[in-house]
Amino acid sequence: MRSKNQFVAALFTFLICTSYGVSASSDGSGLKTTPAGIPWYVSDRTSNYPGAEAAMRIASSKWREPWAMKIKSGKASGKFRLVSVNGSTYVVLAKMKGPFSLSAETVKTARAELLRAAAGKANCTTQGGILAKYTQYNDIEKMAAKVQCSFL
Repeated sequence: MRSKNQFVAALFTFLICTSYGVSASSDGSGLKTTPAGIPWYVSDRTSNYPGAEAAMRIASSKWREPWAMKIKSGKASGKFRLVSVNGSTYVVLAKMKGPFSLSAETVKTARAELLRAAAGKANCTTQGGILAKYTQYNDIEKMAAKVQCSFL
């Protein structure tokens, strides 16, 4: 009977870990934090999507702590985390608000600066362009950029 209880306990632990997106394996995948305390999700799965799009898809949910961190820069704010997938690391920004402007270009520029500030807070620098995903109302839903981090 004891071995059956141990099996049930192990199965329960596995189901809880996988339902919350926490990897129970010992290969280093799952939610981590950087030396600066920034949420960092490391995926051991490969994605068929290229670069920053893969990171945005992996970071599609769980925008509360400990999965994400709030950031504010000027009149823009949002939540961000680092995501490592396919051997590269990206900063992903979502749940953005502001600045309130009629100019779409002003909003896009402010949110790009917010993304760069998020990377800087994690002791990382953005590399290359920024990918933005838009809602049906032409508002930016998420942004992502490849980063080079001092702790990697």
